[in-house]
Formats: sequence, C-alpha cells, structure tokens
Amino acid sequence: GSIGVASIRDRRYGGGASIVTPYVRGGFEAVIAQGIGDVAEAEGLLTSAWADARVVPRGFLAARGSSLGFDGGGRQSTFGGAIAYEPWRDRDPRQRGIFRVWLAVDRVTSSGAAMPLPGIDAGKATQIMLVASAIAPFTLE
Repeated sequence: GSIGVASIRDRRYGGGASIVTPYVRGGFEAVIAQGIGDVAEAEGLLTSAWADARVVPRGFLAARGSSLGFDGGGRQSTFGGAIAYEPWRDRDPRQRGIFRVWLAVDRVTSSGAAMPLPGIDAGKATQIMLVASAIAPFTLE
C-alpha cells in the first residue's frame, strides 16, 4: 500500500487471536509496520492485548494495552480501562443484537522517535472517551 501521491511505503503484516465466552472476552495481536507516517524507511512492531468481563448482569469492566516500538529508537504506548453498561440484550443475541455504552480512559506515552512533534517534551496524554458499540444480529441460512 501507499499513502497519497508520494507513494510512501506503508505496509502492515500482522495476526492475532481472541477468545469469547459468555462472561469473559480477550485477545492479542502483533503487527509489523514497514513505513510509518511519511517516513518510508521507518519500521516498527506493535503488540497489543485486551480483555473485558461481565461483573454484574448488565455491567462490564475492560482493560487494554498496546505498544509500538520504532526501529530508530522510541516507543508509543497506550494503556487504559473502561466500564460499560448494556441497556438491553436478549437471551438470544441473534434476535436483537448487543448494544453497550462505554466510558473509557487511556494513557498515552511517547518517547524518542515516537514523540508527537520534534523537539518538544510533551510525550504524554490522557484521553477520556464515551463510546457506543453494537453487534448487529444476522443469521447465515
């Protein structure tokens, strides 16, 4: 792949796995990046993992983390957690689907070549998000 007219190298190769049970879900992934942003020769390795669990009948807790290490030195990492409320869910989710509202907080840190702007020291940020997620019902017949 490429970015725009400049045809900057921007390739990704990766894989992952996840597990889903009625009460706990989790997964991990790894991605090799060749070409990052507008620097074709830059390469990096992203690793990430996540998990969520039902803690009360309509309530969930989640945690996730990811880290992207650059070959030229530097790292960008994100770690966070969330709580969710599920306003409805049928016993058979294929009939109605699943809808959740999440309140999430992420902490992002950067160092070295991963700094947001060259020459500055502010490589840290806290993000607060309100997210709605849905799984639509479908059947294969």
